Amino acid sequence: MLYAITPEVSLTYHAGNPKKHPTVQDHNKRSIGIEMYQVDPALTRKAGGTPDFTDWQYATIAQLVCDICLRKGIGFDMVVGHGQINPIDRADPQGFDWDRFKRDLLFLSSRMSTLLARLGLA
Repeated sequence: MLYAITPEVSLTYHAGNPKKHPTVQDHNKRSIGIEMYQVDPALTRKAGGTPDFTDWQYATIAQLVCDICLRKGIGFDMVVGHGQINPIDRADPQGFDWDRFKRDLLFLSSRMSTLLARLGLA
């Protein structure tokens, strides 16, 4: 299921710098946080597996991000993981296939452009 726990306009503390590292910027005021449930990666690895997300999660996150980016005029290149914002304290999302996600996002974007053009809205 997909839930909106906090409105996009509300401040959340997901991409910050709580330990005040001098090389890490706080992005909470200018970002939208998306959390994805994942079985604890440490437990998954301990059981001999690798952290993974489901096909449904990849499809859903691509649709959500595409929608947010189109509505807010955000470039797809601005979509990053927590670990890219604060690599000192955050390593998530672990096991996330960024190449797959970006392919899904570009596919949706091209389909939306085609649809909007057919409707005379682009």
